[in-house]
Amino acid sequence: MIACPLTPETRNLIDARRLARMKPTAGIANIARGEIIDEAALIDALKHQRLGHAYLDVFHSEPLAADSPLWDLPNVLISPHNAGASTGTYARGVEIFLRNLASYLQQQPLVNEAPPGKSAAAQYTKRRTHQHGLDRAAGAGIGCSRY
Repeated sequence: MIACPLTPETRNLIDARRLARMKPTAGIANIARGEIIDEAALIDALKHQRLGHAYLDVFHSEPLAADSPLWDLPNVLISPHNAGASTGTYARGVEIFLRNLASYLQQQPLVNEAPPGKSAAAQYTKRRTHQHGLDRAAGAGIGCSRY
């Protein structure tokens, strides 16, 4: 499962070399950003059965081109990139915005505010955890964490 921010360090993080280290029966799921996986290397690994399957919610280019080989690979599950689209999402967003606006005007703490330098992307980039243990994860799946 890939669920990490797209940063200069994570762009093409899952490349041909890392895909080659995975077992042929392994699967990979990307719900993060498409550019974290080298899409050409992924297609090649799937076509030649060096990787068992892929579950993809994101792609280098969205929407996924109609002529992309990913559509025709039997070992690929493609889902629409709309996990946030649910009943009430817009109303909750407006509610949080209005509460934050009132708090901001009153110089009060904001709802869901990340302290400077403490955002998930900042912590992930700072600690660069993808370099520690990712190569050892070959065959057991690949994952990113903000911690």
